[in-house]
Amino acid sequence: MSMLHIDSYRLRRITSFLIILSSIFSTLLPLYAFGQAPSFIGSDIYLESKPRYPEPQSTATVSLNDYSVNTFGASINWFVNGVEQLAARNSRSITVPTHEIGSEEIVKVILSYENGPSQSATLTLTPVVIDIILEADTYVPSFYKGRALPSKESSVRAIALVHDARGGIKNDYIYKWSAGSTVLLGGPVRGKYVLEYVMPRYSDNELTVEVINSEGTTVGKKTILISPAETQLHFYEYSSLRGLSERAATNPFSLISEETTLYGEPYFMNTHINTAEADFSWTLDNNAVTPNQGTPNAITLKRTGAAGTSEVSLRVVTKNRIPQYVMQKLQLIF
Repeated sequence: MSMLHIDSYRLRRITSFLIILSSIFSTLLPLYAFGQAPSFIGSDIYLESKPRYPEPQSTATVSLNDYSVNTFGASINWFVNGVEQLAARNSRSITVPTHEIGSEEIVKVILSYENGPSQSATLTLTPVVIDIILEADTYVPSFYKGRALPSKESSVRAIALVHDARGGIKNDYIYKWSAGSTVLLGGPVRGKYVLEYVMPRYSDNELTVEVINSEGTTVGKKTILISPAETQLHFYEYSSLRGLSERAATNPFSLISEETTLYGEPYFMNTHINTAEADFSWTLDNNAVTPNQGTPNAITLKRTGAAGTSEVSLRVVTKNRIPQYVMQKLQLIF
């Protein structure tokens, strides 16, 4: 009898506990499952644009930030310059066309909830164009119509041109220059739209400039990839009647006249070509030849004997800390 009494007592206690627990769950369950307004604590919304800095006459996709925003049960309404975009209703993003430089597209989103306060965010798109102009301190012949290209370890001058509604170069802007992940100049500098730096030797160079106004807002950002040019060497014939030809000599080269002068012109070497900064070594059929006096990159050739072939070569080595080297050969037919 005592054993049955104890089991009955325990059974009554367990039954009472289950009744209490069931009552608690039945009270809390509606709070989580039905009709409660979403919590906005720590979930302020903002808008982001891709691309972040759109160019004029293009498009930008404006989106609600990430998926941390609780949009469950919310109505999403988009407005551009105060006009509701019905086609984008209840979408998390919208595509917005941009117009001319300096124009503004004011994008607004409103999240409305049945049982809670609405939320809104605004983003202004102002298209700006930023160009980076490069001026490399490398050698090219005076008649070369193109621009000098940067080569390994050459000095480069980068100029940031900001095209916005006010126009022109802005000395009052703040410029943050970066090479890859390395911030240059110690950080952002006001009015520093011109940057002088040295190309790396063993890799491409990703150069970025971020333009910031006096209020601390980023106006725009531009990144370019600079690949170092390979040095080249070409031969050009000099004629007393026509002067120096601007067309490189073909290989093989036919020596028609009794005498001709060949100029070796290197391209994109990181120094000015003169006797103080570079060594020129000429050979004719593997025999060293002295260049013309005062013109180390020129040699005069004369026909001698019967017809035949010869090979002329030129090697140029700079005298920098880490020298640059270029060599070219030319077969002569006479």
